[in-house]
Amino acid sequence: MSLCDPQRLRVALADDQSLVREALSMLLDGMPGLSVVTSASSGMDLLDQIRHIATDVVIIDVRMPGLSGFDTVKKMRAEGLNIPVVLLTTFNEADHLGRAIRCGAQALLLKGVSPKEMYAALHTVRNGGRVFPAKPAVSEVSTARGNPAADAIALSAREQAILRLAASGCSNKEIGHDLNLSVGTVRNYLSVLFAKLGVRDRTQAVMFALSADLL
Repeated sequence: MSLCDPQRLRVALADDQSLVREALSMLLDGMPGLSVVTSASSGMDLLDQIRHIATDVVIIDVRMPGLSGFDTVKKMRAEGLNIPVVLLTTFNEADHLGRAIRCGAQALLLKGVSPKEMYAALHTVRNGGRVFPAKPAVSEVSTARGNPAADAIALSAREQAILRLAASGCSNKEIGHDLNLSVGTVRNYLSVLFAKLGVRDRTQAVMFALSADLL
């Protein structure tokens, strides 16, 4: 399969640690149907490269000196670069999920994921999907961050899971499939969530949850 093959998934990546960058490049290049078309040591270098190199998916380390992974994605979106982005993080920190969604990333993965999980995530985001990890309970997050809006709202673990999937763009049917619930049960949960958050629909619920660091 040549690099010009339209079925080949072209990946760009950015990580300030050269050993990590080179190891990830070797891993990805060894996967069927994937090729690393460019790699960068900083967010700014990555932006310079993907402006001129055809890319299907971008992988960015969250923590980089200068321009962080989150800020790099924001700049991409501001420039109209709508390439799907997978953010990589060493730790599943409480605020990373919300920041990843807000900046416009399609996935957030821990660096310890298996090659199989990485491969699946890259194809998922290329095809319009999203991949986000579980997050600490709202009570833990609100206590750690001292967010008044989050402190005033108590969501069950199931409500958090449904809201997180809704934020990822899942339909009621998809949420039900993931959580082994009927579509009607998902609707009931969403109705309760709307009442708790004081909103009218799922878009408002997701926006409120993001602003209150509930996601």
